[in-house]
Amino acid sequence: MKSKVRFRGKLRSYLCWPLWLTIPMTIADVGLYFYDVTAGFLLTVFIAVYFVLELGLYYNTRPRIANEIINFATQYATVQKKLLNEFEIPYALLDYTGKILWVNERFSELTGVGRNYHKSITTLFSNITREFLQKHEDAQNITIEKKERIFRISLNRIYFDDIMEESKEIDVKDSDEFLTALYLFDETELQHCKQENLDQKQVSALVYIDNYDEALDSIEDVKRSLLIALVDRKVNQYFSKMDALVRKIEKDKYFVVFKYKYLQKLMDDRFSVLEDVKTVKVGNEMAVTLSIGVGIKGTSYNENYEQARAAIDLALGRGGDQVVVKNGEDIAYFGGKAKQVERNTRVKARVKAHALHEIIESRENVIIMGHSLTDVDSLGAGIGIFCAARVLGKKAQIVINEPTTSIRPLMECFAPEKGYPEDMFINSEIAIEEVSRNSLVMVVDTNRPSYTECPELLTRTDTIVVFDHHRQGSEVIE
Repeated sequence: MKSKVRFRGKLRSYLCWPLWLTIPMTIADVGLYFYDVTAGFLLTVFIAVYFVLELGLYYNTRPRIANEIINFATQYATVQKKLLNEFEIPYALLDYTGKILWVNERFSELTGVGRNYHKSITTLFSNITREFLQKHEDAQNITIEKKERIFRISLNRIYFDDIMEESKEIDVKDSDEFLTALYLFDETELQHCKQENLDQKQVSALVYIDNYDEALDSIEDVKRSLLIALVDRKVNQYFSKMDALVRKIEKDKYFVVFKYKYLQKLMDDRFSVLEDVKTVKVGNEMAVTLSIGVGIKGTSYNENYEQARAAIDLALGRGGDQVVVKNGEDIAYFGGKAKQVERNTRVKARVKAHALHEIIESRENVIIMGHSLTDVDSLGAGIGIFCAARVLGKKAQIVINEPTTSIRPLMECFAPEKGYPEDMFINSEIAIEEVSRNSLVMVVDTNRPSYTECPELLTRTDTIVVFDHHRQGSEVIE
């Protein structure tokens, strides 16, 4: 059976225009008959011969042109397939379920599978499952390790209706099935360079002796210099193992600089210097404790130092004998096992104020509450925190369920007409609706959870701060 090849578009016009030329020639020939019959007859013969020759040439040339086009398309497809097969980037084609349809040579070399390997891609990369492929419509990038190399896997969907032309046998217009093109990009050197750059970054740390004066007061005068010398030695020896620079900037303070690559080792060790320094005994009744603040990943050396200062303030504000590692908004804590002792004014006032400043700024809103049956002390403390939060641009509310006659007139002083919000004072039910895991719950004038206006709030947030002057008992807010 003969196959019919039909040309369309510009190619058809190019082949047919000599034949279409006979139409205006015929019209001209008809007009010529009115002037000269002989000339008209000769032109008719010419047109007939011209048409026959062109028609024969058309039917003779068309199959050869069609064959040339088919040969070119075949060779072009072969070249495309060869180029794709020899593509330097490992490449694979997956079906809708994640089954491997085709891989190129580089992909075979890397994974060790043959060209006829048609199993699920999950057998090669466990984190690429059928559910993962069908869930994520947009292009996805995954980082994996293979044969001690780090690769970024790029996944791109190819929908059938984008690549298939109209067909009488197959209709793909309403189909949601797709193929997935998988590319592997070797980023080993890039990742190593990034890690090397990160490892070489400076980490700033501040080390404070919490109870310097108290420890010295507990021993004889002649042994004081020995105690300090032993503590200095412990601190220097510990950080020197990390190729750190340690400088004593005050009698009870050290400034430490080391490379980021050693930080994980210190965290895995949980900063054992905290416990090691407590073993220094030269007759002192009180064990020496340290507080350490570490600042990392700042954009400059000054920013790392400021983060270290904020971290040490948090450590001291939390009672000392611990390490705080601050990375922007992320904070990690280590230690904090020693019994709290009274600190000097440096720790009591500036440190705690700065620590509270950092905490308030990092939270979404502030919920303040004192003890049940709120008195003037509790109300005053709550209003103080409320004003501090407003200065920092944070929404703050005070929980008071049943105002007593002694504080009701004071509460009326903070009316909306005087510039205060209507919801400045709320009850427990509204407080439970307002609080979230990203809220700060401030407890003032009590440290017992059962004494607070709304004990349930303490279980609904991750951040709680207690400001209280009463002695702690067995029941405390954790």
